[in-house]
Amino acid sequence: MTALRLLVHYLRLVHSRAGTSALLALASFVIAVRSIVQLWKLQLRVDNLSGELLLLQRDLCQSRPQAATNDELTYSPPPSTVPDARLPPDAHDPPAVAEDDVRALLREADRCYYAQQLQEAKDLLLRCPDRQDVEVCWRLARLCQDLADLRASEEGVKPRESARARELLLEGKAHAAAALAADPRHWAAHKWYGTLLGTSAGIGGTKAKIESALLVKQHFETALELNPADATSHYLLGLWYFEVAGLSWTMRKLASAVYATPPEGTFEDARRCFSRANALSPKATSKLMLAKCCLQLKEKQAAQQWLAEGASMPPSHNRGEERAREECQRILETL
Repeated sequence: MTALRLLVHYLRLVHSRAGTSALLALASFVIAVRSIVQLWKLQLRVDNLSGELLLLQRDLCQSRPQAATNDELTYSPPPSTVPDARLPPDAHDPPAVAEDDVRALLREADRCYYAQQLQEAKDLLLRCPDRQDVEVCWRLARLCQDLADLRASEEGVKPRESARARELLLEGKAHAAAALAADPRHWAAHKWYGTLLGTSAGIGGTKAKIESALLVKQHFETALELNPADATSHYLLGLWYFEVAGLSWTMRKLASAVYATPPEGTFEDARRCFSRANALSPKATSKLMLAKCCLQLKEKQAAQQWLAEGASMPPSHNRGEERAREECQRILETL
């Protein structure tokens, strides 16, 4: 009976010009929405397939021991085979150095990096005879990320709003992909590929960032599986949880349209990661984020303690550490 009534109502609408226009408009809207959702899901499948192929390649390779932590690795000779993801040579590259000098060159590049002489460190790495070696590639990826942040900071904008910063992020992502191709079992390659995948996705807007979210987390988790003692990987995974926990209702609905099971994370998950990072390597950045987690969890006294510790950290050459130390002091004064 109900179906018969609906049919009669439908026929009446069809005989009405206004009703016909309304139905056509509604049908067009529904078709457009379904098309957009299908396109999002298709693009997501392509992105996830690329990441799964990289992870599968990693699992098929034999594991190599990783003893160093916090991005300080000993240099190993480049692989004898040429990876498929080689970066094209640049006609304006600095002259290459002898193979025997590569170890010293990497040490000098690391020294420049930790002294925040970022461009000097990059120029040194570009002189390596094999720029497809994993030790060179992940360092170049790290430098591109830091140089992009620096350029955006100098311009007073977000990285996605700076043309030069966007170029550096995409360059860094290519270096990180080359590092994974050279050695899919290298923890630093996964860490910096996850980092650059997330930051470069921000160039494409909110939708692109949501679509890459689970793959970013997967690379951070793989980096920690390969090297659980790396404080930076714990910190990056904490940032991932913190950002997901703070998603607005609108963003969660968008994520539900993209994923069958959307990204999930809580401020407690983030605090656990930041705590581990701080235990391995106490820094103002991790203490600041621990304080922010406590504030989200309504634990004001604990937040004040972390802020006080962060503000009292000694001065650092690292710009990010200095900004975190200053922010700790600013927030502490408002509580």
